[in-house]
Amino acid sequence: MKAEGNQQTNFPGTQKKENDSLVVFRQVSKVYDGQYAVRAVVSLTLAVRRGEFFCLAGPSGSGKTTVLNLMAGLDRPSRGSIFLDGQELNALNGHDLARLRLFKVGFVFQELNLLPVLTAWENIEFTLLLQKVPASERRQRVREIMEELDLLDLANRKPAAMSGGQQQRVAIARAVVGRPLLVLADEPTANLDSRTAGRLIELMHRLNQTHGLTFVIATHDQQVMEQAHRVLHLRDGQIESEFCRS
Repeated sequence: MKAEGNQQTNFPGTQKKENDSLVVFRQVSKVYDGQYAVRAVVSLTLAVRRGEFFCLAGPSGSGKTTVLNLMAGLDRPSRGSIFLDGQELNALNGHDLARLRLFKVGFVFQELNLLPVLTAWENIEFTLLLQKVPASERRQRVREIMEELDLLDLANRKPAAMSGGQQQRVAIARAVVGRPLLVLADEPTANLDSRTAGRLIELMHRLNQTHGLTFVIATHDQQVMEQAHRVLHLRDGQIESEFCRS
């Protein structure tokens, strides 16, 4: 089945899609050079299907965050090829990678990275400002996502006046308001109590089901893994095991 990409952008090097995979790694390795070379990812081959709720699991240092960074083009592989929405990331220059991330990838960081001087509304709207979405459409889209995620009562609050769970919901709203194809989340429940984490997982799973958003989540959290379509366990930058629910 072919799926159409985001129509707002037109990047060079787009290839004809042969299947329903949104992300493809082909024999990807990543080595960080220094006094001691660190082999973060070793000959990794994987594919993430469109609309999948996909988890990367494994101990600290297993390569989970590196894989997310490679998927987003924040890191370049030392060897191998990575494709996102049919485009080979190695073929894109820095400017085109930045535009690809802006229009096709949403991020939920463990540290959240909300802008402390902006309100919840302004933090969410910021992505649309970067995308140059007209003001009337920005207002409509921010209001819609805040209503969906039950955030309107926080619209005028700055991050310091929110709980950790509220900040995380704002971070998710910011990640999805730009209508990306892929949402990458790095340990999104790590700093939350189990009840708040459970609600957050339900929220991400609902966005996956209702909007068809593809989620790739790096996590230690068993609650997240239990909601995933597929769980890939990494160790020392390689696939140790894989569990598929569908």
